[in-house]
Order: sequence, then C-alpha cells, then structure tokens
Amino acid sequence: MKLEQLYYLTEAIKFGSISIAARENYISQSTFSSAITRLEKELNTSLLKRTHKGIQATKTGLMIAEKSKQIFSLMDEIHLCANESSNKFLLNISAMPSLVDTVLADIIFDIEENHIPLQVNIATSEQSTIIQDVQLGHSDLGIVFNNTPFQYPNLTYYELFMDSYYLFVGEKSPFYHYDSITIAEALSCPHIAYKTEYEKEDDILTRMISQHGKPEIALRVDNTESMRRLISKSPYVAFFPHFTIYHDAYIESERIHALPIHDVDLTIYIGYIESNSFKDLQGNHLFLQLLKKVLQENDYSHHT
Repeated sequence: MKLEQLYYLTEAIKFGSISIAARENYISQSTFSSAITRLEKELNTSLLKRTHKGIQATKTGLMIAEKSKQIFSLMDEIHLCANESSNKFLLNISAMPSLVDTVLADIIFDIEENHIPLQVNIATSEQSTIIQDVQLGHSDLGIVFNNTPFQYPNLTYYELFMDSYYLFVGEKSPFYHYDSITIAEALSCPHIAYKTEYEKEDDILTRMISQHGKPEIALRVDNTESMRRLISKSPYVAFFPHFTIYHDAYIESERIHALPIHDVDLTIYIGYIESNSFKDLQGNHLFLQLLKKVLQENDYSHHT
C-alpha cells in the first residue's frame, strides 16, 4: 500500500469521477485508475463502484478515505515532532534543477554561514513530479515555473520573480557571436534535452516551444552540468532560464553565450507552491524568509 494510492482514492471520491480526478491532478487516467485497482486487489475489497456516470464510493471505500485523511494529518504531526526534537526545522523541497544550481544553492550557503536552525533536503525533479510530491505531502514546498494561471487542487501558488528562456550556445555553434537570434534559428540547431523535455505536454518549455516548431533532439541527459559541458565543447545547444547565468563558470569564462530570442515571447514566472493539506508553517516561513532575502541580494531577474 502506497500513500499515492490512498491519495488517488480520496481524490476520486471527491470528484466522483476517475477521469476528472486524474485530469485535475495532471496524471494520466490509466495511471490513476490502475493505482486504485492495485489497492483494491491488495486489500481484497471493492472501494469504488464504477458506472457509466462515474464512480461512487463503497462503504469500505468511504471508511478508508477517512482513515487516509487521518494518516496525512499524522504525517504532518510527525514532521513537527522531528523538528522539535532536533532543534532544527526539517524541510523537504522539490525544485527544477536550474533552481537547485542557483537560488537554492545560495540559500544553503546562507544557512551554513549564519548557523540558521534549518535542515533542507532538496529533491531535483521535473515539474509534474514536483507538483505531485507537494500534493502527496512528500515535499513541504515546491519551486516551479509557470506561464499560465496555476490551477491545481489543494495547492496554492505564490509568484517570486519573472524571467525568460535564453538559448545557450558554445564556441562551435554558428550563432556563438550573435547578440540575439530568432526562434527559427534556435530550432535549427541540434538540441540537448533534459530528461523528457519536448515529450511531455505538461512540461512548460515543451508547451512554449511547440507553438513555434520542434527542435532536433541530438541527445538526452539527466543533469544540467552535463548539458553545459557538452554545449561548451560542441555545436549542441539548449534552452535555459536567463537567471541561471549568474555564478555560472561557463558563462563567466565565455565558453557559453546566452542568447535572447528576439521574435517570440519566452517569459516564464518562477514561484513556489504549498499544499493546503500538508504545511510545516514554521519551517516554511523560515525558508521563505531566506528565499526572498537571497532574491533581493542577488541579481535574479525582476523580483515581485
């Protein structure tokens, strides 16, 4: 039995439909449905009655959904107990890799230098995973990119600052000496993709670029340091948020140039999300104070 199975059950009952619950949680219907089916098999009982009009919880399903809510509440209390016993606030953060390399790294330095009573565990994930981790209570906070109204059940989004995607090119790129380029020129280059970029429709970069075409993906990697190293030594390119140029050795040594795209708008907004169900108020508050301090003291684009 997994926590996400219990969460999916409570969401299905809330919406009265597996398809709607899956859509509202940005999870495929097959994944959502199979998770609940596995839970029913494991418990050897029916939890939902499926009809052409939707679903209805069985008596057992309702009981387990109520117990699940109690489990989620107890998890929150366990986090608070751990914080109090260690004299430190323990905070689990999920964020995109470009944020981990920059903004969050600055916060960790601040915590260590000033002996702030906060222990931060950071998980690097794709956007859809970050949202799911916060929904399920696995992460206390998620830091995400956004360019559309943020509407997820049980989550609240707070904007931090705005930025834009730039194309990172190395000395072997024909565009290395350009000051800016067009989107068509950018898409004509061989690209390095981070994990599932340009494959998943819920990926923000994929949505933005797909309006103008699809890049040729030369290879895929699972960390941003590899991407930069390859770009610096080859004609390969990749889109990165502009704020990632700060403190970047490849940019400072001019082995990589960051080029703006002058004929389309690639503006993004960076913000954090909290669960309305799971919230470490004291730890979150302390971390967010540090986050806003770092944004004010460093040159991270336009702060809100």
